[in-house]
This record gives sequence, C-alpha cells and structure tokens, in this order.
Amino acid sequence: MTPIHIELRNQAKGYYISRRNTHIDEPKQYREWTHPAKAIVLKEKCEEREYTIEVYTNGSKSLSGVGAGIAVFKNKHLLFH
Repeated sequence: MTPIHIELRNQAKGYYISRRNTHIDEPKQYREWTHPAKAIVLKEKCEEREYTIEVYTNGSKSLSGVGAGIAVFKNKHLLFH
C-alpha cells in the first residue's frame, strides 16, 4: 500500500496538471498555500446513487490535542483507515 503522503502528493499533481497549472513544482511559503476548504468542492452523498469510492472523515479537538481519522471504501470494502 502506498503511504498516504505519497498518494496525496500524486493526486494533487494530477489535479493541478489536469487544470493546466504549470506552477506545480514551484516552491511556495506555507502562508501562500491555498486552504483545502477553498480548493475542494465537497458534495453530499446521494442515497439513490451507487459509488465506487467512498471517503469518510472525522476530526476532533480536546485538551490533549487535535485528532483526525479517515476511512476509504472501494466497492463497499474497507481499503484504508
């Protein structure tokens, strides 16, 4: 299984290349990065439709820190958590 940080980098490159962004490999200061909430359009799941890939996320904050979780399903089978 590909480590998540490598898979995310590859997916991001494909996303930007498909939109003809030629500046993908130029370094940027982290303050110049686009916030993910502004870069991705999320859609709610339509119950009448079958999906090949389903991704569920969860995040929480407590006095001891911040936590996050993800579960990825393909054809109803858990691929990653």
